This record gives sequence, structure tokens and C-alpha cells, in this order.
Amino acid sequence: MNNFSHHKGFSLVELMTAVAILAVVSAIAIPAYLSYIREAELGTARVNADSLRIFLEDWRLDNGSYQVGGSASFNPETSAQLGWVPEGDRDLYSYAVVGATANDYTVVVTYTATGRWLRCEDRMNQCCDGTGAVTACP
Repeated sequence: MNNFSHHKGFSLVELMTAVAILAVVSAIAIPAYLSYIREAELGTARVNADSLRIFLEDWRLDNGSYQVGGSASFNPETSAQLGWVPEGDRDLYSYAVVGATANDYTVVVTYTATGRWLRCEDRMNQCCDGTGAVTACP
């Protein structure tokens, strides 16, 4: 009789060890990746909101008010009055200037795929972000 001690597969312990290692690596990597994606979304929103700020300030210098065309709320993407066009993934973001007055405005940028938003109040001096319903910054 021949006794062969060759293994033809993995034991249950070896398989469970591999699964445990994959679970630990995933538990570390997935939150880091999601944080990276969140920061990328907010980074693009901030850059475009900052460029919109320049056009709003220029509008105020020319017209004496942040209200574009007498409206306290408008969507800059459809407003040719400002001449502003967002850079990059403009169809992935929604931009709005709300509550524009003679001396103040609020910019709201929403990433349409996830509903994450960036809200900058007080002429871009105070910004906050979140998901779901857009709320005022604390």
C-alpha cells in the first residue's frame, strides 16, 4: 500500500484564515476609500464655488448688489448674466445662489449622484457640508 501525504486542496483552517485576513484588510481599506471619494467630491464643489464667488463679486462691483436680475435666488448654470460656467464635472453638480441680497449671498453646491452638499454662507466665509436636506451652517 502506498501512503501519499500530498494535500489536494486547502484545509478549513487555511480557508478561514484567508477569509479573516481579507475581512481585516477590507475593514481598513473601504472606509479610507470612501473618505477619499468624499473629499474629492467636496474638493470639486469648493473649487467651483470659489470660482463662482469671483463672478458674484464682479457682479456686485458692476451693479451694486448680489441680486442677479433682481432675483434673490437663481441657478448660475442657466444664468447667462454672470457669464460663469463651472469647471470639470459640471453635469454631476447642481449650483444655486440663494437668498442673495445687496450685501450677502449663500451658495449651495449639490453632488447629484450621492446627494452630498456644500453650503457656503456669509459671502463664502462660513462653509459646511452634509447629506440629505440642506441645512444652515451651525
